[in-house]
Amino acid sequence: GEHIFSPYEMYIHSLYQVYKDELSTEIKVTEDSKNLLHAFQVRNAELLLKKLKKNNIAMLADSVGLGKTITGGAVIKKYIEDPVNKKPRIEVVVPASLKTQWVSELAAHHNIIEGIDSVHISSMHNANEIDDRKKIDIYRPVDLFVIDEAHNLRNESSERYKDLLEWVQNNEYCHVLLMTATPINN
Repeated sequence: GEHIFSPYEMYIHSLYQVYKDELSTEIKVTEDSKNLLHAFQVRNAELLLKKLKKNNIAMLADSVGLGKTITGGAVIKKYIEDPVNKKPRIEVVVPASLKTQWVSELAAHHNIIEGIDSVHISSMHNANEIDDRKKIDIYRPVDLFVIDEAHNLRNESSERYKDLLEWVQNNEYCHVLLMTATPINN
């Protein structure tokens, strides 16, 4: 028949068309992560996993204090426990001031031990450390980069930006998770 849709119905239909992929996810976080995270963090982690699988890149842009590190840890945990890729190489790149926090939170909340569980955490402010990690690429490419405080890389002419971009580009099949609390303000 001839049904005329109201503006509200058109709005809802438009939202559905744009976001229908986000209504359900076929990739689930691990049971350990599900028991640890709040419901919104589980949903975020599962959407990130879906986007990483589909696009090879995803961004977690949440406000300060909503648990981006713990949510990112759930994504890392899923990569570690992937039955297909038995020993993934995961490089977490963070500001120097957050390196200790990442090490302790991954261990305390996800039972992920840096340096043992396929995860290495580097300071984005330490060019020598990044260069040393790049040398491993010829033996074992990176499967997942997690870049915290990614807004620090917004200056395309900075050496830090160029170095990390080159590292990512040299790992052709890697996935990249960008994390930031201030994607617009900075």
